[in-house]
Amino acid sequence: MPVRVEISDNEVNRRLTQLTLRANNLKPVFDQFGRYLLGRIRGYFRSETGPDGSPWAPLSPKYKARKIREGRDRGIGRYTLSMFNGLAYNVNGRRLVVGSKQPYAPAFQFGVPRRNQPARSFLGVTDADRDRLSELIADYLSD
Repeated sequence: MPVRVEISDNEVNRRLTQLTLRANNLKPVFDQFGRYLLGRIRGYFRSETGPDGSPWAPLSPKYKARKIREGRDRGIGRYTLSMFNGLAYNVNGRRLVVGSKQPYAPAFQFGVPRRNQPARSFLGVTDADRDRLSELIADYLSD
């Protein structure tokens, strides 16, 4: 019993046109990427771990005692909540930027050795993140 599949040129052209239009407007999928990555970053703050799963260095006993005394023991990196609440993403054309708006965020991410401030990484993309982002783009382009 032979199987026959026919594809009309009109359908192929319609799908190719749709794919081209979607590929030329990535803002919707970049917004999905941004929301996904912000959720992951907020999770790193809550768990006090970096994207690679390593725990953040603990606070110095003196600084931890100060936070407790001031009633601000919300966790590492959340003394005033301004960095946590300042986490954001921005889509500009074919570019997505995710991070914190706070000027001290790089010191938190990379550390400041001369001040004995350890790096506490909160930005990064894991293999699982890459897989999820790939799924999102595939879903977006195939709709």
